Amino acid sequence: MRIVLLCLLAGSLFAQQQVDVKGINLFGWGQIEYEQPDNTSGKDGNFIVKKLRPGIKGNLVENLDYAFLYELAGTSPKLLQAWVDYRISNYLNFRLGQYKYPFGIENYITGTKWKFIRPSGITSAVSSKLGQAGGSLRDIGLQASGQAGVNDDFNLEYKVMVFNGNGINSSDLNKSKDVAGSVSFSLFKKLKLGASVYKGVFTNNDIDYDETALDFNLTFKSQFMNRDFHIQGEYITSEYDNAGGTTKYNGYYLFYTQYLIAKKLEAGIKYDWIENETVTGTTDKGMVTLALCYYIKGLQKVSLNYLHDGQDNSRNTLIFQFQIAFK
Repeated sequence: MRIVLLCLLAGSLFAQQQVDVKGINLFGWGQIEYEQPDNTSGKDGNFIVKKLRPGIKGNLVENLDYAFLYELAGTSPKLLQAWVDYRISNYLNFRLGQYKYPFGIENYITGTKWKFIRPSGITSAVSSKLGQAGGSLRDIGLQASGQAGVNDDFNLEYKVMVFNGNGINSSDLNKSKDVAGSVSFSLFKKLKLGASVYKGVFTNNDIDYDETALDFNLTFKSQFMNRDFHIQGEYITSEYDNAGGTTKYNGYYLFYTQYLIAKKLEAGIKYDWIENETVTGTTDKGMVTLALCYYIKGLQKVSLNYLHDGQDNSRNTLIFQFQIAFK
């Protein structure tokens, strides 16, 4: 099964257009990486197929869309997304199934458009583990969303989702449903400000624990010296109870990227910081990431990232990634 899907992915790679087969649209992407830790770590470099995600999407009837997305990388294939959308108007749409919950911005956009190979520490610690069950940033539930624009310079978007809170391909473990919601304002097609909130209950050893998380984010895109640049930042805080007491996370990241050669070569720098507070004490960590990315065509690209750990040089890492994709 993996070989068949891989052949479909490779055969469609350089078409760079939507593939229509009786109303069925194929899409997907793959990411192959080589990771080289700092020589002082004593570890060898490693090749890995990080992601291999074929999918199907389309339109069933007017205003009713669907999509399925699978992950073939790793030890066993798994269903990542399976949803249907019913579009009533620009102001109100409903989505039912398994998909990304609306929290944060770094985790919410598709991985093919990430500016850096690795997400920030606070995203990995909080956004990807809401519900304390993990689940590839996804869960099963019902979402209402919409947008309204006063004019071309102002746009409002919102999303509210009610879901199990137990990760992908899993039923709920308690009587409570988790809730996540986001709202964003776009100004002058350059600046976007947003916030999101999560409130839920997770179960561990038949005991229920509360969890809350807040996110504030911004994105700014414009030009400097006739080159497009992108600034993005996000602050996330969370708190949850468990058997060992209360755990708190606080953290942020801020990055800047700019195209150097038209839209072929892009360079960037990111700083992210995370603090973890438990009953046993508080720890914090800062990380600087330098990035260089060459876009071959469309979403086909090669990326090089150097991650510098501000506290432990043995955790410095060089990562090379090759990405293939079609949509």
